Amino acid sequence: MFKSIVFFSLLGLSLAAPTEMESASDYMGTIKELFEYSDATPACKKETDRMKECFKTIVEEFNQTSETTTLPSKEEVFKSLVEVREALRCTGEVTCSKSKLSKYLVETAVYAVEHMYGGGFECLNEHNLQMSMVGCMLMTIPREDLMNFSVDKISEHIKPIGRCVAKAQKCGKEAQLEFLKGTMAFAEITEVSLKLAHAVRSQDKSFAESFNKEFDSYEFDNVEL
Repeated sequence: MFKSIVFFSLLGLSLAAPTEMESASDYMGTIKELFEYSDATPACKKETDRMKECFKTIVEEFNQTSETTTLPSKEEVFKSLVEVREALRCTGEVTCSKSKLSKYLVETAVYAVEHMYGGGFECLNEHNLQMSMVGCMLMTIPREDLMNFSVDKISEHIKPIGRCVAKAQKCGKEAQLEFLKGTMAFAEITEVSLKLAHAVRSQDKSFAESFNKEFDSYEFDNVEL
């Protein structure tokens, strides 16, 4: 599943902010840097270490793969979902901001992948997806925002782009709605990851240290075409 997370996140990030993320290793490197931040308390360090251990096998498997340039198969994704859910179960409840941020990204990604590869699978065409993302970005983001890059400005357009992309896919309405739920969840991941990448590169710890959001499927379950 991490291949699909990286594929969609990189696609969104590379279109919205090419200077922030350039490769899968760059993306994972940014997440790794997050874990290198010193923990505020011994309890938070223990929590971070537990999460690292729970996701150790998944991260090692990812590191053994080449740069992600194509979508993984449905079989690969659902096999990986089992491993990711087990890692989340192993992690358990978290209370520290850094762990909350990491867990939030993974739980949101699980939701997105389940819907895009589940009920929305009919809509999943890699070529059409890439073309529609480019087209939707150009239609949605004002030229001045593209020319004068600002994380806050670009972030405002991520979810409208996700909606535009879902509606551009050639599939039935029921599948398109499920696909939309997935794209909106990935838009959320892209938005958070963009802010995280910018914060890490700016050596600003405040974003990670103040993060307090928990995953709630309600945010995506009730979207409408």
